[in-house]
Amino acid sequence: MSTYQQQVTPFIDFEHAELRFNGEWLNKVSLPQLVEILARVPVSMSLQHEDFRTRLAEGQGLSVAEFVYSVVMAMDSVAITADVELGGVGRAPR
Repeated sequence: MSTYQQQVTPFIDFEHAELRFNGEWLNKVSLPQLVEILARVPVSMSLQHEDFRTRLAEGQGLSVAEFVYSVVMAMDSVAITADVELGGVGRAPR
């Protein structure tokens, strides 16, 4: 966290920013709850992501983890009310 904070300090006033770890809310999500959320997300919607489309067009794969990760990032947005969110990565590590 300290390395990340050093990198973004020129852009963020940490005296007025709140740092949160998504484990606060994600650790409470059960597998049945996650499956229920995933059931509401059309795969076609996720395939609209340019990165996913490009990789599939180039014959590269797309893991289930990458698909689910984008949904988890959306769950973060629902869990907190923030003006701006920073952090995370665009896709899960391969």
